[in-house]
Amino acid sequence: MSNLNIDILNQNIQTLMEQEGLTQQQLAEKIDMSQPNFSRAFNNKGGQRFTLEQICKIADHFQVSVDFLLGFEKPTNKLSEKEICTLFTSLLEQRKLVKFDISREEEIYTPYKTFDGYPDCNTEKKHIQYNGFLFPSYFDIGPTDRYTEDQLDDFQSDILYGGNSDESNKRINAFFDRYFQIYDMYLHNQITKEFFHEIVDKFLADLS
Repeated sequence: MSNLNIDILNQNIQTLMEQEGLTQQQLAEKIDMSQPNFSRAFNNKGGQRFTLEQICKIADHFQVSVDFLLGFEKPTNKLSEKEICTLFTSLLEQRKLVKFDISREEEIYTPYKTFDGYPDCNTEKKHIQYNGFLFPSYFDIGPTDRYTEDQLDDFQSDILYGGNSDESNKRINAFFDRYFQIYDMYLHNQITKEFFHEIVDKFLADLS
């Protein structure tokens, strides 16, 4: 592995650690390394480097490819778990999103090994309860006990003069109506991935 690839590898690991809020100690534990050995490999002390097995474990933890870690693959727009949760909590606090309960039937595969050591799995279908989210087209302030009387009066006044239509969320819902039509075509191989993204980019441009 060239020094350039080592530099890229370490930079990508550092970036992924920061995105997930992990320390070297925490990541080392997740890939079954001691922190001192992780540090020596990360800083290339004494010529020590990550083994291929360790690189694979790091890639598996962050759910990226080894090619990505080594700089052979362009980064994607994939959000980390922290970024996803931060986005959704922010939208919920702004009342742009509303949460509802939904049950979905899932097919669950539970792997095990047979008596002679071969892998197999049990399958079952279960209804799993989830948190669903939607962009309400009509604004609802939610429980009123968190507002002052003046804030409630302002809301009442806004409704009397302009209703409670959320035009921004209406445009978001219209986008997703069009998006899912094209997405369904993409899932069923009716259009190419390139054409799918080209159309979606045009839909997004309409929102600018």
